Amino acid sequence: MENAFLNKKLIIHADDFGITKGVTDNICSTFDNGFLNSVSIIPNGRAFIYAINKYKNRKTLNLSIHINLVEGEPILSPKEVSLIVSNNGMFNKSFFGIWLKYILSGIKKKELLKIQVKNEIRAQINKVLENCGSDYKVKIDSHLHYHMIPFIFKILCELNEEFEFSYIRI
Repeated sequence: MENAFLNKKLIIHADDFGITKGVTDNICSTFDNGFLNSVSIIPNGRAFIYAINKYKNRKTLNLSIHINLVEGEPILSPKEVSLIVSNNGMFNKSFFGIWLKYILSGIKKKELLKIQVKNEIRAQINKVLENCGSDYKVKIDSHLHYHMIPFIFKILCELNEEFEFSYIRI
């Protein structure tokens, strides 16, 4: 009888690919030296294009999309995501802050919040797809695990019908 453990693949993963050039370079160095085989890219990271170009030179690097609703600027205009950004157009809701906002909102505001979050997540996924090509298989996780907030996880389940995710990190 074969040992089932020996048939498993070990995935060593780094988040925040593309958040800055420095973080991206450190992640690439770790991959190049054989210490990791998987990363997740932040679509609204300051070094997104830089990271995409680094990824394209590393064909065996597994790439996930690191949905970010926590920090930085959204992909959509601040007016389109007004419930999850500050007056200066930056994300401003903590994990519990966005969850609490949803729980304490009335029906109309909950629906608007879900629409805004869904549209921003869709925009982040599309940005990665536009830069990775049609053969990229969408894999999802999120910055600070926001995708585990129940209403956001439900949104991802809905978006799965559109994008057919090959993976969602739980």
